[in-house]
Amino acid sequence: MKRVFYLAIIFFVSFLKNGVYAGEPPREPILRIETGMHTSVIKRIGVDAENRYLVTGSDDKTIRVWELKTGRLLRVLRPPIGKGNEGKIYSVAISPDGRLIVGGGWTGYEWDNTHSIYIFDRESGRLIKRIQGLPNVIFHLIFSKDGRYLVTCLGGNNGIRVYETEKFTLIMEDKDYGDNSHGADFDKEGRLVTTSYDGYIRLYDKDLTDEKATKDEILDGLEWLERQTTSKDVAIVFLAGHGVNDQSGLYYFLPVNANTEKLKRTGVAFSDIKNTVASLAGKTIMFVDTCHSGNIMGVRRGVADITGIVNELASAENGVVVFASSTGKQYSLEDPVWNNGAFTKALVEGISGKADYAGKGKITINMLDLYLSERVKELTKGRQTPTTTKPNTVPDFPLAVIEK
Repeated sequence: MKRVFYLAIIFFVSFLKNGVYAGEPPREPILRIETGMHTSVIKRIGVDAENRYLVTGSDDKTIRVWELKTGRLLRVLRPPIGKGNEGKIYSVAISPDGRLIVGGGWTGYEWDNTHSIYIFDRESGRLIKRIQGLPNVIFHLIFSKDGRYLVTCLGGNNGIRVYETEKFTLIMEDKDYGDNSHGADFDKEGRLVTTSYDGYIRLYDKDLTDEKATKDEILDGLEWLERQTTSKDVAIVFLAGHGVNDQSGLYYFLPVNANTEKLKRTGVAFSDIKNTVASLAGKTIMFVDTCHSGNIMGVRRGVADITGIVNELASAENGVVVFASSTGKQYSLEDPVWNNGAFTKALVEGISGKADYAGKGKITINMLDLYLSERVKELTKGRQTPTTTKPNTVPDFPLAVIEK
């Protein structure tokens, strides 16, 4: 059987006569021989949700789309390439609906000094978008099972990035990795798990932020937490945002779509939060950082008094350890320099190691309480006083372990 080789010359349309602008791929034509198959090692594969299409990425600097049922090659996608490693594809993924194909690897560094993810329309093969500015090579790409998110795993100690797929805007990143990250996946609950050469497997719980933090999504998240927690777990609930008391004094947490004139319909009642955390099977720790900047839907409306809430949660019956950002009707302050409220900034510092007063590599409830109290008062010059309420039935126990 004769093998037929196709000669393909790939042109990048040039608008310049000489050279290239920074941040643009080379303009000169690059001669490539098309063999109908990959000519170097295949680094990654991906399939759509209905198992119609297989996508492969290779060191030969091409992405190929195959009909999974027959093995027939449907299309060759050619990202911008250059000399040496430039253009090698280490990772590919196809969206669950089969509409989009993403690829990356050693891609874009030659002209950007950073790396890029290329996004293609599967049907037309057209390159429709480029995500730029990644600090190292792209080792893995994966879509969430509902297609709403794209995750990339990076080389070095650069961790992961998460993008929403409507406009491919960055919504989350974790740079706290000690080495390359080569793998990621989502479970049916929407949780993300990643691997790294630093020896750790990281599990990310469902995270409700910004436009996703609607009342329905928050209530779904509380139900999920109740289902997942076992008697051997320590459940940590972090509640940050705005809260308000209604005319009868009942506390409501305000979702992104809240209407203060219709609190029962659009706010999350304290009873929903209390019933969830009180019913969790394991130990429960709750961090409450609400009423940032003293502004609840308007500067003059005042702040919610959460003293009663904290006391009720921490009662012997409910048994929840509660760290609150402020006392009574104090404002919980924030500053753009901190990139957080004072309480959250101090909390991150504390569990990252600064609350390890004994120097033994572990942080207990009491240690964190002391650090938060002193650090928040320092940051706010005494204007904000965090409180910790712990039931008498709950002994001091380690909350975080610091790797030396």
